[in-house]
Amino acid sequence: MDKTYLLVSKMKIHNANAASSAYTIGVPAMTAWTGFMYALERYVRTKSKLEGVRFTGIAVSYHECELQTYRLDAYRTHIVGYAKPPKLDGNDGGIKSASFIEEARCHMCVSLLIEVEGVNGMNEKMLLRATKERIPRMKAAGGDIGTKFDEKNLTVHYVRDEKSMYKVRARLMCGTILKERTDLIQPTEEHDALDCLMDIQRVVYKKFVEEQEDSKKKVRWESSKFIDKGWLVPIAVGYCDLSGPTDKLEGQRSYDYEHHFVEPIVTVGEFRMPHRFNTLDEMMWRYDYDEVNGLYLCKQTVQ
Repeated sequence: MDKTYLLVSKMKIHNANAASSAYTIGVPAMTAWTGFMYALERYVRTKSKLEGVRFTGIAVSYHECELQTYRLDAYRTHIVGYAKPPKLDGNDGGIKSASFIEEARCHMCVSLLIEVEGVNGMNEKMLLRATKERIPRMKAAGGDIGTKFDEKNLTVHYVRDEKSMYKVRARLMCGTILKERTDLIQPTEEHDALDCLMDIQRVVYKKFVEEQEDSKKKVRWESSKFIDKGWLVPIAVGYCDLSGPTDKLEGQRSYDYEHHFVEPIVTVGEFRMPHRFNTLDEMMWRYDYDEVNGLYLCKQTVQ
């Protein structure tokens, strides 16, 4: 159980990207958090005596997530992407089409637990100093970080036994952590993976009619979900390679690396309170590359 963790507590993010894929809106994709971890690692390793530091996994505890929407009145649906009232059409009272469509975004408060290798008592303060000066200048899931960091919300923890593990886990309360539930998606000949994903999100209402003593009928409604307890959501966890390596294209982000056309991979996640995880390893999301099938994934390796 000997592990070392960097804990970033109660980090507030303004205007984070809430569109995790082409057809899902909610908390940012897990690739956003692993990308944040990797970008921070690359900076830390440029510092003296921190060249051997590695960030090998990340867990995200969501304390707050406020999706930016606007609702004209109680009889209209919510419009995603508007933080202020949109312009109204003077003729019919409807909403004017904007010249551009804003992306879905949200304000968040999260705690990040990063698994660290290569840190000890000799370079711990250097790691904290490097992260303290770097994180406020970074983007997290495309949003601006608005937290002032000090020794209270930026700490290093050495987990050696269950007691120290419980202390770290308690620092992630009160929040919810995503648990990968790919096991719930079981395609058949009649239902593909997308059908399974839609069925998992469905809430079914059934009507029951009860006879009363005075010959009147009482109608009762009951709802049922795919699982009795828990909160299931679709989450983007990586990309699938569609083209393989292509020739160099004009305007691609970097000419030093191969260029691939990809599409996002969406699976099911379950929000759980931190105390429902037996170990910290169960919370950790790590990179996983499947070269044969062309899959670039973030996975929880411990179930």
